[in-house]
Amino acid sequence: MAATVTYEYPVTIPGGTTIAGGTTGPTSGWGGNAVTATLAMLDTDTTATFVHGFGLSIAELNALFPMVVVYQQATNGSAVGLSFTSQSFNSFTITKASLTSSGGTWVIQAYRPYSPNK
Repeated sequence: MAATVTYEYPVTIPGGTTIAGGTTGPTSGWGGNAVTATLAMLDTDTTATFVHGFGLSIAELNALFPMVVVYQQATNGSAVGLSFTSQSFNSFTITKASLTSSGGTWVIQAYRPYSPNK
């Protein structure tokens, strides 16, 4: 089984597409400011892609957006750190070492740059 990202928020995106409970993230330019999901990885899983669909600019990527909050919800025995790499305009890659008892479930939250004028 491969790593599974299950999107929880937003429940629906403009146009009425439901993403909550599914494994397909929001499409590019959907206009929201936050995406949350659970990430389930087995011991042998090493990568997963988180799609936020923010359509970030190069300036926003250079300013280190999106902001990502992560915490481990459940573990198979060991607390394991995750790495976040390969950021793009609409997604980023999550990497974990393939170790015994390294699997588990994490909550991932991504936030786009926001101001009242944006």
